[in-house]
Amino acid sequence: ESEMPAIQHTAANSARRRFRVGSGAVTVALSLRYAPAAAEKGTQQPYGAWEDLQRRKWTWDSVTHGTHGTNCTGTCAFNIYVKNGIVWREEQQGEYGRSEDAPDYGPRGCQKGLRHAKYMYGKQRVLYPMKRVGERGAGKWQRISWDQATAEIADRFIDHSVASGPRSISFDLGTQMVLKRASFAALGRFATISGIQLPEAFAGVGDLPTGVQMTVGEPLLGDTMAAVFKSRCCLVWFCNPAVTRIPDAHFFWEAKYNGTEVIAISPEFTPSAMHANKWLNPKPGTDIALAMAMVQVLLTEDLIDRDYIREQTDLPFLVRSDNGRFLRESDFVAGATARDNLLYAWDERPARAGAAPATADPPPRPGSPVPVIPAGSLALGELRPALEGSWSVKTRQGPVRVTTVFELVKQRAASYTPEQAAKVCGVHADNIRQVARIFGQAKPAMIFTGYRMCKWLQGDLLQRAFMLLLSLTGNLGKAGGGFQLENLGSTASQIAFMLAGLFPTLNVATLSRWDYVHADGKGLNERIYGKA
Repeated sequence: ESEMPAIQHTAANSARRRFRVGSGAVTVALSLRYAPAAAEKGTQQPYGAWEDLQRRKWTWDSVTHGTHGTNCTGTCAFNIYVKNGIVWREEQQGEYGRSEDAPDYGPRGCQKGLRHAKYMYGKQRVLYPMKRVGERGAGKWQRISWDQATAEIADRFIDHSVASGPRSISFDLGTQMVLKRASFAALGRFATISGIQLPEAFAGVGDLPTGVQMTVGEPLLGDTMAAVFKSRCCLVWFCNPAVTRIPDAHFFWEAKYNGTEVIAISPEFTPSAMHANKWLNPKPGTDIALAMAMVQVLLTEDLIDRDYIREQTDLPFLVRSDNGRFLRESDFVAGATARDNLLYAWDERPARAGAAPATADPPPRPGSPVPVIPAGSLALGELRPALEGSWSVKTRQGPVRVTTVFELVKQRAASYTPEQAAKVCGVHADNIRQVARIFGQAKPAMIFTGYRMCKWLQGDLLQRAFMLLLSLTGNLGKAGGGFQLENLGSTASQIAFMLAGLFPTLNVATLSRWDYVHADGKGLNERIYGKA
């Protein structure tokens, strides 16, 4: 067991005093990162002046490659310059290519990432195992060896696993554990082998886009950041990429110069708003009213893609007027064979209810290691779904009136005129109409957003309003369009390592969805923040 951390602390302090006397505070700042390594070897660096330190800054023992997974999905590639086992400096690799006709990605990185080594060597870092020797909360700890720590943890792990089963043990992922890919892969394999249950990372930070999951069955949508350049209208909504997505923000401004209408939507005048073509500033927490007013404009002025809506959305599906549920095969056929997930649309040509494509597919088998996408096609064939109207169908219970989801959306949106929404969100009705028209006429159009909307009460409804805007205009699933949330690297290699040679038994608990269903989110917000 090395005593290096204690030596580092002492050497760093003596180095600080020495350099203050010799060369001033500037030299201190540049030397502290190297001083511990020098002290460990028992040598003194003969820095006579700050010029010597600067010259030696450009020498190193090796160069390795890395990234910074501290609460950031950027995974920017950096060259790491190492001297005597210490990170001496870092710089962007700048070796990225291009996505088709979009601008170059590189160099990717930001000043936050460049400070990662300082964070790694910060005072908050735990450098060696500590064991509590006093009462819980007393703050009494004893340093122990790595061998003792790992042995005691393993013994306790086995004891609980035998006594209560492996699912009685959990290992919190945390944002850094997920974003540092090697750690994520190692933890996943350990969990698969041991049978423990992992809480998915969203549970701890509230970042799950629940509304997106409700709408399309997949929470994390997104293309590469170059997709921003391909959009003709980009709504930068509920985020500030000029500050939080520094390596990729250039795509927004390059898109703007290329003719894309970049519109920032945020209560405050952010750096992103400063560079955008337009800025809408709704009152905090009123974005849903603004989004629904835009939906109302699209519907009223027929700025929608009807062919796309018929084929790619559930807006043509029939809904029973008596109970508000989808019309299903089980409404017509009795018995165990009646499929509750076979849904219907109104076929205009024979004027009758027809089975909606790609419904009634069997559910995925339990324990499937990958998401199972239904094999059915959305192609309409001879079916011509009606979007508007009301009809009577003969069910097992007798005649029932049905209408379409699209018709119900129109009825709901009718109460969100720009004038009515303006009273809520504070954005002038003329500005709402202008932005809605720009969005509806642009092909393709995109909504670029961030995770913080997931943390707001009723953020799921805002996400569903976003998805509605994109669905009505035919922009989901198209290059340069859609719902852009993040730019994560592929996890295929990590999953392959987790499950290599093992049964697919990785157990991840979706705790954030459990909280969403069972917790009193509104009451909790009111207790913390007060009533709105």
